[in-house]
Amino acid sequence: MARGIDRNWTTNLYSSARKPDLVFYFCAPPDLLAKRITAYREIKFYEAGQDVTGLRDSRESYLHFAPKVMQEYANLHRECGFIMVDARRSICDQHQSIRQTYEAYLTKPQIPTNAFPPQLMYK
Repeated sequence: MARGIDRNWTTNLYSSARKPDLVFYFCAPPDLLAKRITAYREIKFYEAGQDVTGLRDSRESYLHFAPKVMQEYANLHRECGFIMVDARRSICDQHQSIRQTYEAYLTKPQIPTNAFPPQLMYK
């Protein structure tokens, strides 16, 4: 989608895949993410979206491309219920939030798989 691929085609491609129980999405502004990446290494060609933007400078390309990718994750969050994690927070705070969310998930009442007739389970 961020690279111009049709959403329906992609959705159909993965339609037989099992849906995950939980998905954590770490979200932060592109400039902060670029700063974190470049503190240790160069931003890679496809990571920067240079194949899409055509920009030579990988950081500049990343700053143009990343918001498109982030918009797609925001769409997936709305559609699939991704759990957003504010990646601007400290690692300790992020870990604590993930742990609390996961523990709450583990303690919620589960619907037994035999509660529905098989023909309804797989529609």
